[in-house]
Amino acid sequence: MAITKIQSESLNLADTYDFTGTVTGAGESNTPVFNATLSARQSGIPANTNTKINFDQTTVNVGSCYNTTTYKFTPNVAGIYFFQATFGIPTATDWDNNQAQIYKNGSSIVRSSNFQTSNSSSKAFAIDTANGTTDYYEMYIYWSGSGNQEVDNANGRTYFQGFLISTT
Repeated sequence: MAITKIQSESLNLADTYDFTGTVTGAGESNTPVFNATLSARQSGIPANTNTKINFDQTTVNVGSCYNTTTYKFTPNVAGIYFFQATFGIPTATDWDNNQAQIYKNGSSIVRSSNFQTSNSSSKAFAIDTANGTTDYYEMYIYWSGSGNQEVDNANGRTYFQGFLISTT
């Protein structure tokens, strides 16, 4: 059936329509998108200090915007982005205050606190607008306690990910 003119009173939503040509304006690609992880535990995480997580590998990096050397996501498309960051400290003491943080251009835009019992995780989520040229995002953590800790890389416990929601 060819549609030459659509009138709201005559469109039957139960019918099947075959379209030829290109459909435009029917959604976005949601790229760039990334999922960064650790290849090994990150050790030497000091207490009471904001520490950048060195995500040195990606399982997804569509758009090549995540840099595994600088540990930054620099989107090349202006728009609104969704981010998720999570980490686990496998040997934390009960009631350590742990914070997952998402940074934009060197400053925290969101942090989520969790009073951790041993071997649990903390997560943070953010929606933010990026300019598509110079804005960049990183993940930091903070934990209260004493001495140094490790950030776990096992079983998907520590990752940083994000994707384009909509262009602006």
